[in-house]
Amino acid sequence: QMKVRRDFTYKGFNMRLAGQSSLLANNWIKINASDVFHLKAKSSVTAPYLVISARTVTLSDESVLEGSVDPTVIMRLVDLSSLNVTAVYSITVDDNAAMYASLLTLIAPHISVLASGAMLASGLGYGGNDTLAGPGHGYNSTTGECLYTCAGYGGNGGSCGHPEDRVGQAYGSLFRPDLPGSSDGHPVTEEKDTGRAGGLITIHAGETLLVEGYIMADALPGKDGESRASGGGIYITTQKILGFGFITALGGDHGLAEVGKKKRRSVDNIIGGGDNVR
Repeated sequence: QMKVRRDFTYKGFNMRLAGQSSLLANNWIKINASDVFHLKAKSSVTAPYLVISARTVTLSDESVLEGSVDPTVIMRLVDLSSLNVTAVYSITVDDNAAMYASLLTLIAPHISVLASGAMLASGLGYGGNDTLAGPGHGYNSTTGECLYTCAGYGGNGGSCGHPEDRVGQAYGSLFRPDLPGSSDGHPVTEEKDTGRAGGLITIHAGETLLVEGYIMADALPGKDGESRASGGGIYITTQKILGFGFITALGGDHGLAEVGKKKRRSVDNIIGGGDNVR
């Protein structure tokens, strides 16, 4: 294990980590490998801000590339974690390996998320209240049935069934998502956490995107099981999408949310937030 107090920069031909080895930094990690960047055998690279470039980037054997030292802390900061990965030829995530970040960007001609692999920004969007809640945050409910209404993003969030309540509004670009999801606006405390919004995933695959695993920017429930945050954003450009995997940016999974002009409802009739996938 290698821990760096603040920043780490590498420039060379190859970088390979294996055997549960790890590289951690408190701020930046920048890696420029002219040929191969490969994590395998449960190895990991972790920092709030990560920039990786190589000819090929591969994650396998339960390895992790994580744009966050501690996701629970990131939720309380104005700055969100980021992970930018650029490859001359290909980016591949396979065999229970994963990439995590609030803002996850991948650029390569060929990008593959193979079976059991994952690119994730779930629960890593805006969280908390005030400036931390995001532009589509919910509001204190006047009815008392819900403490706060639900966040919006691709569409307006929902109320607690009372139209007089002010709800989280849609925001950002309808055709090119460029922001994470928002929280309901409730302060995050040790006792109360009403859900975490999804982050933002941007994928530019010049030729092919193969998805057999998971690309997800969902909202996640808080400590008490509530989920009124909005789903995040996913923006993909490519010539061809292949595979039978999952691409999701679901809002709070308890209920009714406006997504464009569509609505979805769950059995317990609590209201969820919007999302934005293009």
